[in-house]
Amino acid sequence: MFIRHHALGSVEARLERIENGLLGIEQTIARLGGSRPGLAPPSPTSSHLPDNWPRRFVHKGEGSWERYTGPTALGSLICDANEFILDPLLDSGGPAARDAASYAHELLDALFGAGPGPETGQDDVPPELPPMAMVEAMMEPYFETINVHVPIWTRSSFRKLGDLYQASGGGEDSAYIVCANNLVLLALTAQSVRLQCRRRADTSMVGHRTSTMELDLIRTFLLNARRALNIMDQLFTPSLANIQAFLSMCLVAQQYFGEDTLAFLVRQAVHLAQSAGLCFSLSSEEASTIGLVDAEERRNMLRSLCILSASASWWSGIGSNILWAEVAAASTKGFIGTAGSPVESPGDLRCRLALARIEDELFKLAYSPAHGGKQPYEIKHGVGMLLKQLEEWWSDFGDGHELPRRPTLEWDDDFLASASCISIEGAIRLHTLRILMKWSLSDGYDESCGTLTDSRCCLRLFIRALLGGESDLEHYAALPRLLTMYPPVAFLHLSIHVVRNRGSSTTTNTDGGLATSDLQLLQTFAHGVLHVADLGFGVNSTIGRLRKFGVIVADVAAACGGSHARAQTPRPDACLQSVKDGEVDIDVLFQQYSVQSLPYEFDMDSL
Repeated sequence: MFIRHHALGSVEARLERIENGLLGIEQTIARLGGSRPGLAPPSPTSSHLPDNWPRRFVHKGEGSWERYTGPTALGSLICDANEFILDPLLDSGGPAARDAASYAHELLDALFGAGPGPETGQDDVPPELPPMAMVEAMMEPYFETINVHVPIWTRSSFRKLGDLYQASGGGEDSAYIVCANNLVLLALTAQSVRLQCRRRADTSMVGHRTSTMELDLIRTFLLNARRALNIMDQLFTPSLANIQAFLSMCLVAQQYFGEDTLAFLVRQAVHLAQSAGLCFSLSSEEASTIGLVDAEERRNMLRSLCILSASASWWSGIGSNILWAEVAAASTKGFIGTAGSPVESPGDLRCRLALARIEDELFKLAYSPAHGGKQPYEIKHGVGMLLKQLEEWWSDFGDGHELPRRPTLEWDDDFLASASCISIEGAIRLHTLRILMKWSLSDGYDESCGTLTDSRCCLRLFIRALLGGESDLEHYAALPRLLTMYPPVAFLHLSIHVVRNRGSSTTTNTDGGLATSDLQLLQTFAHGVLHVADLGFGVNSTIGRLRKFGVIVADVAAACGGSHARAQTPRPDACLQSVKDGEVDIDVLFQQYSVQSLPYEFDMDSL
């Protein structure tokens, strides 16, 4: 009887997982197809799933439409901010806090109801091939700053795609059009981020915003990228070029589109990769036939797809459809990727692939709908094993970057001032996954689970990246990627802590007291996101929605911080100038710089 009951429970869990996956894909397809008449904006309601499932919410509209989202999806985090930050303030906060919470409730409800939104072009016009002069001009910046971290192509393979397109006279080769357009768009974005940050750091250009010409140029290629979503059916034929087109669309979606579109594109890319045999290991004969460089390019594409898939799972709440047993064989078999290989994976790609597998196991263990049959002790044991694997991963990662072999919870100013982009990214990944592991074992946002220190570390690292004064393009190309690696779980955990301890936050102690420092971390992070979001990321994009979320929550936290939080402080531009000049003292920066000017000078209605 027990075996039969267990089998039925397993079947039910599988059916539920399939249903949730179909619901997510159906919703994304509907959004890609335009608006849905007759549906009211969705509203958050608590689900009625079993208690041993991760907490999740149901988006309901008129009719029969409903959708489940995992607890890490941005929509669920918005609901958590309402429940754990705003509702307590409305019940027991002071007059100013209640007013701020009431207004923020309206803004968060609107942000939740809007959802990621449709991403297709507003017409049925197919994408156009960008000017070849622009493609040539953007190739080197792209390969030097972006492709090293997500290697979709090699220089030679991209040029080969272009040569084949030219030789065919254009024709119906949509893959190269999509690839070329997205390469230009991503390279332009990196250059615009650098230019915008330099302008803000230059005191002679205080208040200068991104020029209309720059934004118009980006929007031209962004419209072309949206139009590419209209012709996806032309990219479903299994081929490496079509997989590369989908991967480039995933990179664009990660920055410019919503999390649903990213999840949809990643899942389609995985299906296409499986159909094309990319997920299967090559025999020695096959590898020798296509050559070392081409074989490694295939593996790098697969690794990039796995990393993007892990990120999409956290943002969307929908699990990955990657078959890791196949990936492990395909990405490690043979002479490729071994010591002494003539072709090495760039940008610590193999190290990030190992981390993506840990992420996938954690998501399936503790955050996926399919985990409902697991007992708490099973989850605790599994998380403990994954935490050990994470520490081993950090040891391997640190060996290549002169970092501490064991995870540290105190990043000193010397590290923050001199760390490379890759080191910052690795440390952010480490602390975010520690938060997710500890959170999976806690009851809601129980501070006893020990996420606060990791949350502070995450925000300090983010701020170092956002306010860093490097001049190299690679640093600024990394900023959108850093913001979209994971949902803002560190920001939300620390925000809830600040509001819960608002009594201590109203102290007049401004010389580094814990609550004051935490508040400034939240405010500085929110302002840093604004720097990046000013570059034309749409209101429905992941970065655009993160921008709104950060401003709204930081404003409420400041309203609970007492009168000292509202004091006049140096402008952000002055602080950026000191960073530019190399005078980087993060602790002094936090003490001098409160971004309280942000919510009180920024028109919240324009969000």
